[in-house]
Amino acid sequence: MIQVFAYVALFTFSLFTVVYGIYFLLITRSSKKEEYLSFLKSCLSKKLNDDELPTITILVPAYNEEKVISSKLQNIASFAYPHDKVVVIILDDRSTDKTVEIAERMLKELNITGQVSISQKRGGVNASYNRIMKDTTSDLILMTDADVMIEPDALMNGVKILNSSQDIGGLSGAMSVKSSAHTSAVKIENSYRQFYDQTLLDESAVDSTYPAYTCLALVRTSIWKPLNESYGSSDGNLSLSIIAQGFKFLFVPQMVFHEKVATAFKEQRRQKVRRGTRLLQSTILYSKKLFQNGRRKFTTLIFPLRFLMMTLCPIAFWVGVISLISAAFLLSPISGIILLGIFIFSILLGTRRSSKIFNLFASFVFHQVYLLLAMILAPRKAKTWKAIERNAEVLPKQAP
Repeated sequence: MIQVFAYVALFTFSLFTVVYGIYFLLITRSSKKEEYLSFLKSCLSKKLNDDELPTITILVPAYNEEKVISSKLQNIASFAYPHDKVVVIILDDRSTDKTVEIAERMLKELNITGQVSISQKRGGVNASYNRIMKDTTSDLILMTDADVMIEPDALMNGVKILNSSQDIGGLSGAMSVKSSAHTSAVKIENSYRQFYDQTLLDESAVDSTYPAYTCLALVRTSIWKPLNESYGSSDGNLSLSIIAQGFKFLFVPQMVFHEKVATAFKEQRRQKVRRGTRLLQSTILYSKKLFQNGRRKFTTLIFPLRFLMMTLCPIAFWVGVISLISAAFLLSPISGIILLGIFIFSILLGTRRSSKIFNLFASFVFHQVYLLLAMILAPRKAKTWKAIERNAEVLPKQAP
């Protein structure tokens, strides 16, 4: 029996290692990263005349955002982009608080061209986007959440990059976690974001990446396709739709936004599982279209590896861990207890101490749990969801 568990552990860890090993060698270690960073630097160094600047519609989905909508509009007013080129539309999804009242007042006070568009019935973020995009005529759209603060230069940076090539269909930016809380959940999130944003950068250097952060996503209006309203996330559906049409979708680290994060594991788990579930739905939803029309390197390399990392790897990891510890227990109860203790201690160390290695390990373990739960929930339809708890310390009132 010991041999059976040992062979299972060896097999599953081998699968896991092969997937991540190929990803590391062909994507993370790609020689194209420096070339991509040089391309971004070159684009951002250029100055654009007013007649070269496109018109932009900023779309802000909102549901019961009375605590943050004022700060959000103040943040938009601080953008280093000509205000006469921008229209702001608050997509209210039948809020039951004072979101609409506050938004309408702040639009007037800040002299922002825009309106509050109220849904006839609550249908979720994707439905809100689809409803308003039917009548949107601007050159670009900027999608951003109500509880996200964007750096003033992010929009102009994105415009410069889109302006450099018609081959680029959309862009997303880098998330900066802003929190004065030092909880275990925040440590896990910080470690995860550093790793995840790096993967988005690496994939962009090779070809394209997904999902878009619709906390900050800049897209050409002409290639917009309606988002599925029951399956998939807005960020996953958006980026994969663009890539399936043959355009690039890129991660740009110079487009920075600040987002609130869950300070408790209960809230983090709910948020992560929800996002993982809908991202997996998007991945499955667009798989056929990608292989029919998508970009070659993304379709044949990045997309399959990411799919395996979301599905095969979490199963392989946990089967391997359980099998290895079981084999150790059968060999000797003491060795089993020691191995289990080392595993648990490493996780606890990663959640309680500032150590890059242990923080990353703990973050990885937690996210393998979230991905497993996401796979279980993937068949479910979901149009709306409950926001995570607001934390005033986490959300800056305005980007610096």
